[in-house]
Amino acid sequence: MLGLDDLQQLPKMQRHPQAKKLRLTEDLPRSHGVYRFIGKRGEVLYVGKASNIRARVRSYFSTDKRRKVEQLLRETESIEHTECVGSLQAEVLELRLIQELRPRFNRRSKNWAKYAYVKLTLGERFPRLSVVSEPKGEGGFYLGPISSRRMARDIVDAIETVIPLRRCTKRVPRRATAGPCVAAQIGTSVCPCSGQVTEAAYSQIVDRALLALTSQPGDLLDSLRHRMLALAHQQRFEEAADLRRQASALSISLRRQNQVETLCSSGRIILESSESGVITLENGRLVESIPKSAPNELIQGIPRAVTDKRETAELWCVASWLESHAHNLRLVHCDLPLSSRYPDLDNFQIRKDLSSA
Repeated sequence: MLGLDDLQQLPKMQRHPQAKKLRLTEDLPRSHGVYRFIGKRGEVLYVGKASNIRARVRSYFSTDKRRKVEQLLRETESIEHTECVGSLQAEVLELRLIQELRPRFNRRSKNWAKYAYVKLTLGERFPRLSVVSEPKGEGGFYLGPISSRRMARDIVDAIETVIPLRRCTKRVPRRATAGPCVAAQIGTSVCPCSGQVTEAAYSQIVDRALLALTSQPGDLLDSLRHRMLALAHQQRFEEAADLRRQASALSISLRRQNQVETLCSSGRIILESSESGVITLENGRLVESIPKSAPNELIQGIPRAVTDKRETAELWCVASWLESHAHNLRLVHCDLPLSSRYPDLDNFQIRKDLSSA
C-alpha cells in the first residue's frame, strides 16, 4: 500500500532509469532495520540501516544522486531486510554484516584495516612513541585503535609537544656517541644518545606520559590549549590550527578508549529504552534487544567478528549510541559500576571566553 511519502516521491521515482525495480521495495516495512541490496549471483552488494527501511530504500530512486548509487541499482536484482527493535540494534547489525560480508559498495567494509595504534615502547631503556598497525608482544603501552595512521601521527605530535620524550628511532647506546639531536637542541625533547639525561630522570618523563594517557589527561590537554591560544595571540594561525587538530585527535582517542574500557569492564549491563526496548550488553557488546511489547521475543544479529579492530568498531558504535541516547535510558542492572575514570575532556572547539581573551 502506498503511503503519503510514496505519493510525494512518486513523480521523481517514475522518471528514474531504474524505476522498474521499484517493485523490489513493495514489501519493505516502515520500521527500524537493516537492508541489503543483492546482485544477480546472490552476493550482497550493499548493506545499510534506517529508521524507516521502506522510505530509505526508495530514496535511492529519487533523491540520492551519487554515481555509485546508479551503478548499485543497475546491479541489484533483489532487496532483503531485517527488522530491528530500535536504532542500536540496527547500527550494530549493519556493522556486523559489513564486517562479515564486506560488500563491494560499502566503504566501511575496508575502514577497520586502516586503524593504527600509538605505542609507548616500554620494553626499551628509553621508551619512545611510535605508530604501529597492530599491538605485538609485550613491553608496550598502546593507545587505540585509532581511525587512521594520520590521526595516530597527530596524537604523537600532540604528546611530544608537551612531554619531551626522545624522537629518534635508533637504539640508544650505553655510552654517549653523538651530540644532541635537532629536537633536543631546540628544547622540544631530551636526547639520551648524547648522555644529557639519565635513565632515572628519563623514567620520570615516561611516568608523566603514562599518567596523561591513562588516568590524568587534564594537565596534558590544558597545556596544549594554552599553547594553541598563545600561537593564535601571536598571529601564528596555521601553527595554532595544526596544534588544535593534533590536540583534538588526542582528546577524541582518549575519550573513546575510556568509553570502551568502561563498557568492557562493566560486565553485563541491562538498559531500558522507549525506542529500543530492553537492551543487554556483555562487556560492551550487544547480545540482546527485546521489544517491550514482546518480552519473550529475542531479536539477534549474526555472530560478531573476532579481531580486535573489528570489535573496537562495534564498541565505538555502542558507546556513541549510549552517549547520544543517555537522556532516554534507564539502567536496570550492571555487574560493576559504570563510571568514567576521568571527567569530560576538552574537545578543542573554540570557546568564546578564551578566544576573546
